Amino acid sequence: MSEAPHSGRPRMFEAIVRAQVTAIACSKPTDLDLLSVRWICSDIAVRLVTLGIVVFLATLTV
Repeated sequence: MSEAPHSGRPRMFEAIVRAQVTAIACSKPTDLDLLSVRWICSDIAVRLVTLGIVVFLATLTV
């Protein structure tokens, strides 16, 4: 299934990467032995790089 055309800049990441970001954001950091009670964008970016999902991801992109 493809996405409908939309105006603006093309998406930077595939749907699977966006789904993984959502999965991380919806999980509890404490499930991963992190000290935070909830995720912040910089932690999500670091987690994605650590897991090898992306090579680099700016906090503002999350």
